[in-house]
Amino acid sequence: MSNDQAILHGIEQLNARLERIENRLSIIEGAVADMDGRLKSWPDMHYLSAAAKAQIAHMSEMKADVADIKVRTHEIYQAMATDPEIRHLREEVGRFRDHSVNLDVRVGTIEGHLGLDGSLTPR
Repeated sequence: MSNDQAILHGIEQLNARLERIENRLSIIEGAVADMDGRLKSWPDMHYLSAAAKAQIAHMSEMKADVADIKVRTHEIYQAMATDPEIRHLREEVGRFRDHSVNLDVRVGTIEGHLGLDGSLTPR
């Protein structure tokens, strides 16, 4: 093989290698472009972080409100009368009403015996 042929053969081999390298580069460029597209489609982490912090603050406020409601509800239940207390008060009111009716009947009877006008109408 002559020197010129050896040089041409070397150039052809170099061209073949460059072509394979270019093919590999185009594959790599495609993969990089695909990865870039995926990275750009990810959500903004700063936005997600801010949203998470806002949600945590909101939940803390809700927990404080619920705790306040629990305290107030407990205070209300402490101030309310219990079932036995309510039953006792009803019995007292019933006795007072019966006693009042008995007094009205007695006063009316006494007034009738004495000849007094027991009506509440003005004269």
